[in-house]
Amino acid sequence: MQPIKLIVTINKSQADIIIERLKLKLVNWKNNIYKWKNINDWDFDLVLVLLLDIKDLNNILEEYLPEKILNIWLANSKGHVDIKDGDVTLPNSFISTENKTPIFLEYAIWESYDLKKFWLILSWLCITWDLIEAADINDEDSFDVLTILNSNNLLEKTVVIKAINTNNDKCLISNSVDVLELVL
Repeated sequence: MQPIKLIVTINKSQADIIIERLKLKLVNWKNNIYKWKNINDWDFDLVLVLLLDIKDLNNILEEYLPEKILNIWLANSKGHVDIKDGDVTLPNSFISTENKTPIFLEYAIWESYDLKKFWLILSWLCITWDLIEAADINDEDSFDVLTILNSNNLLEKTVVIKAINTNNDKCLISNSVDVLELVL
């Protein structure tokens, strides 16, 4: 059995771009699971889950036992840093106003990259829901997803990719899929 790289998103527009670009096929319509069987002699299988309910993630993790998890979805800039729609971040610190214990990911790299089309910004602070001034970006669900991954001892296998996109613009979302392909 090939190792599995699991892509998790809550954003249908991102899922649609990933499905089209990576030529994934629907294998479970009830849980919105798409799969790609390796045709390029790579040493892994790829599974995409479009989560409609974050609580379903536990069942997905039991079924697929991923070697790597790529969380990809949208975020908003807090406005006090030089970041714009279309940029992509890989935040490594996550906080929520509902939970006082922050979550940290280990893949911190201390520089950003100008990919000509957009900036890839690494090692930022992301807040779920509230508008705490210390955060660089905010979103709706990353803290909840990472809490589930933490309870399954999977944080060290996780990369979070955030597209800064306030309009759900497919052209801007495409930047995050470019980064996804780089880190696969």
